Amino acid sequence: MFFVDNYGWAVFFCVVTMFCWGSWGNTQKLAGKNWRYELFYWDYVIGVLLLSIVAGLTLGSFGSAGRSFLPDLHQASWGSIGSALAGGIVFNAANLLLSASISIAGMSVAFPVGIGLALILGVIVNYIGAPKGDPWILFGGVFLIAVAILMNAYAYKIKEPGGKKVPMKGIALAVICGVLMAECYGILAYFFAPELIRIFNNTPAVVEFGARHMRTICLFYCLLSFSHCMAAVFRGAGRASVPMYTMLVFWCFVRIGYIRLALPIVNELTTISWAYPITWACSCIVFLIYYCKADWMHGFEKTKQAVS
Repeated sequence: MFFVDNYGWAVFFCVVTMFCWGSWGNTQKLAGKNWRYELFYWDYVIGVLLLSIVAGLTLGSFGSAGRSFLPDLHQASWGSIGSALAGGIVFNAANLLLSASISIAGMSVAFPVGIGLALILGVIVNYIGAPKGDPWILFGGVFLIAVAILMNAYAYKIKEPGGKKVPMKGIALAVICGVLMAECYGILAYFFAPELIRIFNNTPAVVEFGARHMRTICLFYCLLSFSHCMAAVFRGAGRASVPMYTMLVFWCFVRIGYIRLALPIVNELTTISWAYPITWACSCIVFLIYYCKADWMHGFEKTKQAVS
């Protein structure tokens, strides 16, 4: 395997990487007139895959340091390879949907709902799986990032010409994008739960309980993501009280009530773990009913009138 062991070469390759990273947006702008955004990203993913295979068979197979590419693949289990492939498929599907939602609903709607929620949910689900660090600093930083994203989206919305209505399809794609990004982490956490717990604590009992807890809740991160995405949409439409009361009722009162009632009947720690996906599912049902039945879309028009 080829390793960069010279400082000058390392800086050179970092510069090359930055140029290549920036060229993604520039080349998309050049091809934008004849090449749809999401289709360009699809071809970009295929290109990254093919180039990675070529790099593995060349730079990853020559040299004297480390294992070469093919022996490295042979020593990995099929479960590890499959989980990595599944995570990559879900993550790229989420990015593809984000691209489509930006094309339909615009940056001011799709980006805060998709990327903003994926960022916030990534911190939340990591903290649930392994609550380490100062939560005030951790969630304070997440709050400031979320505020910055929303302020940027608000400024973009003010400058947007034409007074176009926000398409429902674009909002739906952005919500699906956020859900898939969160579920990508859930799939990986399910397969690598013991390894993730060992990063923080090597005690066998702690690893066993932590892995059991993560494998109980992590595949249901899609429910948590859907709830937060819906909450972001309703807040953007001026219906902030709906997610506030829904989450307060189900994620606080119902969750605590479930634990107090169920724990004496099934006196196991997994009973507490199941409190999370159960209450997430309840809030999803309420949000879905409100999304389909309530007249919340006019909130975007009222918000735009108030700004103008």
